[in-house]
Amino acid sequence: MGRMKTARASTVLAIAVATGLFTFFALAFVTSGMEAIDDAYISFRYARNLVEGNGLVYNPGEAVQGYTNFLWVLLLAGSMFAGLPPVPVAAGLGFAAGVTTVVLTASWALHHLAPGRSAGLVAPVLLVSNLGFVVWSIRGLETALFAALVLGAGLVYLRRGPERAFPLPAAALLALATLTRPEGVLVAALTLLHAALARLRTGRRPITRRDLPALGLFGLVVGGYALWTLWYYGDLLPNTFYAKVGEPADSLERGWNYIKKFTAYATGRPLLLLPLALLWRPRSGWTRSYTALVAGGYGLYVVLIGGDVFPAYRFLVPVLPHLYLLVADAVAALEEAGLRLARRGPPVTAAAGVAAAGVALLLAALALSTHHPSSAFAWREWQRGSDYTRDMRLVGRWLGDRLPRGTWIAVNPAGALPYESRLPTIDMLGLNDREIARTPVNRLGSGRLAGHEKGNGESVFRRRPGIILIGGVKLETPPADPSWIPHGRSERELARLPDLQDVYRSETHPMPDGRLLTFLIRRDLQIGRPEAGS
Repeated sequence: MGRMKTARASTVLAIAVATGLFTFFALAFVTSGMEAIDDAYISFRYARNLVEGNGLVYNPGEAVQGYTNFLWVLLLAGSMFAGLPPVPVAAGLGFAAGVTTVVLTASWALHHLAPGRSAGLVAPVLLVSNLGFVVWSIRGLETALFAALVLGAGLVYLRRGPERAFPLPAAALLALATLTRPEGVLVAALTLLHAALARLRTGRRPITRRDLPALGLFGLVVGGYALWTLWYYGDLLPNTFYAKVGEPADSLERGWNYIKKFTAYATGRPLLLLPLALLWRPRSGWTRSYTALVAGGYGLYVVLIGGDVFPAYRFLVPVLPHLYLLVADAVAALEEAGLRLARRGPPVTAAAGVAAAGVALLLAALALSTHHPSSAFAWREWQRGSDYTRDMRLVGRWLGDRLPRGTWIAVNPAGALPYESRLPTIDMLGLNDREIARTPVNRLGSGRLAGHEKGNGESVFRRRPGIILIGGVKLETPPADPSWIPHGRSERELARLPDLQDVYRSETHPMPDGRLLTFLIRRDLQIGRPEAGS
C-alpha cells in the first residue's frame, strides 16, 4: 500500500511540475508576440474554403491535396464554422495536445519504466525543457496532436501487453494519428511488428483471430480515408509527397545531418546517456523494446526523407517523448544499481548517493542549457518566423484590397499571404500545385532546403498570373533596390525567359508600414485603390 501511494504521489508530482513548466514556457512565447507559422495558413485556407462551400481545396475549382493533416484541417474547419478565429484556436488545440503529451509521458515513465522512482521525473521534465516541443505545440500545426495520439496508442498497447489481443482503443488512436499525419501508418506498423516479435519470442503466433477486430477498425478508417482521397483528389498520396520527397539515396546525407545536428543541439544532449539504457532492468519488460523500436524506426524514416526545412527539429517532436523515456530508463537503471550498492554498507551508500546526485545535476544542466542564449535557437526562430508571418499577412491584405477578385497571383510562401489576399494562387514551390509538384528535378532530396527544390517557371509563365511576387516577396525599407535575386527554382527559370519583360513590368509600391514592395505585374493590369473600409 505504501509503495502504491509513493508511485501515485510521484505521478502527481511529475505531472504538476512538467505541466507547470510547459505552461510557463508556452505563455512566454505567447506574450512575446505569438503568431502561427506561415505553413499553418495553408491548413487555414483549406479549412476556410471547406466552410465557405468551395470544398476541401486550396483554390476553388482545383482538387489538389496540399495538406498532410486531414484531421487537423477538419478541427479548424469546425472552429471556423462556429465563428472562431483560426490562429488562437490552433494555438489552443496545440497547447491542449502538448499538455496531454506531457501527462502521457509522465504516466508512461512512472507506470512502466520507473514505478515509484525519482527517475520517472526525467522524461517529462526533459520534454518540456525542449523548446522545440513547446514551439511546435503552439505554432498552429498538428505536431503536438500527432505526438499525443501516437503516445496514447503506445501507452494503451503497453498496458494491455503484446501477449493479449491488440486493443481496440490503441487501434482507434493509431487510426486518428494516421488521419492527422500519414506517418501514423508507420507507427502502426512498428507497433504491430513489436507485438508480432514479442509473441514469436514466447512461441506464439504473431497474429491471431483475437487481433482481427482492432486490425479491422484500423483498416476501415484508414482504408476508407484512402479511397475517399483517391476519389476526391485523384491521387492516393498527398501532393506534398511529390513536391518534397525524392529517392532515399539522394536524401540520405541531408537526413543524416539533420539527426546529427539534433544530437549536438542542447535538447539532444541527454541522449548521450542512452548507452546506459542497455543495463539490465527486469522491470522494464516490453516497454524498453517498444519505446526503442518506435524511436529508432521513426528516426530512420526522418533520415530517409531528408529531414525538415524548419529549425527546432519539428519532424522529431512526435518521438521526443520516446527518446526521453529511454533516457529515463537509463537513469532508472543507474538508480537501481545505486540502491543495490547502497545495501552493502555506509561507505558504498555514500558513494551511491554522490553518483545519483551527479547524474541529477548532469540532467539538470543538460535541460537548462536549452535556455542559454547561444542554444535557444527555437526562441530566435519563433521571433523571426512570427515577424515573417506578419509581413506576409500585411502584403496579402494589401494585394487583396487592390486587385480584382479572381486575379491570380504567383508566390513562393504559400501560406499567410494567399490566405489574407483571398486570391487564387500559384504555389511556385509546388506544395499546392499539381503540375509543379510533378516537375522532374535531378536528385530531389539532396538540396540544402527540404521542400524548396521543386519549381517550374515555364508553367507559371504559361498561366499568366496577374502578379508574380519575386525574391520570395521583395519587401524592403527605402530606398528600393532595383535588382532581383530569384528565390527558388520557379523564379530562377522565370528570370531566364526571354519573353518575360514583354508580358510583365516591375512595380514598387509603399506598404502601410512605409516599406516598399516590388513585384512583377502583367502589363494589362493596374493596381487599384483600396476597397472602401479596408
